[in-house]
Amino acid sequence: MYHFGQLYTSFRLLRLARKHQYNLAIVSNYNDWFTLVHLRLFGIHIIPTLHCTFWTTRLKPKNFKNKIIRKLNGWFWQHCVSATLCISPESEKQLREICPNLNSPVFQARPTYLKAAFSEIQPPSQSSKQFHLLFAGRLEENKGVLELYETAKLLEKSHPGVFKWHICGTGSLTKILEQQISANQSSEYFMLKGHLNRDQMLTYFSLSHIFLIPTRQDFAEGLNKVAIEGVLAGRPVIVSKYIPATDILGDAVIVADKIDASCLSELIVLLYEKPEKYFQAISSTQTVQDIFLILNIAGKWH
Repeated sequence: MYHFGQLYTSFRLLRLARKHQYNLAIVSNYNDWFTLVHLRLFGIHIIPTLHCTFWTTRLKPKNFKNKIIRKLNGWFWQHCVSATLCISPESEKQLREICPNLNSPVFQARPTYLKAAFSEIQPPSQSSKQFHLLFAGRLEENKGVLELYETAKLLEKSHPGVFKWHICGTGSLTKILEQQISANQSSEYFMLKGHLNRDQMLTYFSLSHIFLIPTRQDFAEGLNKVAIEGVLAGRPVIVSKYIPATDILGDAVIVADKIDASCLSELIVLLYEKPEKYFQAISSTQTVQDIFLILNIAGKWH
């Protein structure tokens, strides 16, 4: 049914484009790209923007269905695409793998942020005995939120009262987590903050010591923007190995080889107990910040 849904969506796009006489479609968040072929048949130029990868980094599917989809998508890119925007080198690498004879231009487009937006963030506190950990994103299984909760419980046993978790966002796991937190009486150290506005998020950016992005292998992430924001906030960022972050962020992120409580807690405790490691990680963030920052030119735009 999923693939029929993609086909149905492509025909809706065609009907919309013809109704308004559009001659260009910029499309994102698609999987069966080849179903867009009829847009090109009607003279509509197609520019895909790849916010996700075609498959999870390091885990290329080898089953027959995925091989067929990759073949069809490769044909689509070779014959129907006018240009492509990619969010990360990994996205472009996978595109060129499914379409070795790509004959249209590819551009890597980075998220950019106003430098002034991060000037309000305070340096991490060195006086508090508490160590604050931040997750920002959707509360879904493939985002590794349940693994974070298991990590929090493990650390509370080994370091009572030290680690405070701030979970910012909502999703399908919100109710489940609320029930588990209530049953385990863990609301003092694992706190669900819900959806926050910009000013509220900046408050937690300042409060935090570490950002965590434990995306699981069943989500093909192109480049997690929270990882970038953590780096711009000058905080160590622990990321899953399934996020293609090091291609751009390099040593500014710390890669977790496994998304489980044992591995994550080990990395967190290392940064907590070894200040030299912690501040070395902070220094590493400064080497890549200029890639994403632009001056505050809001007054020139209307």
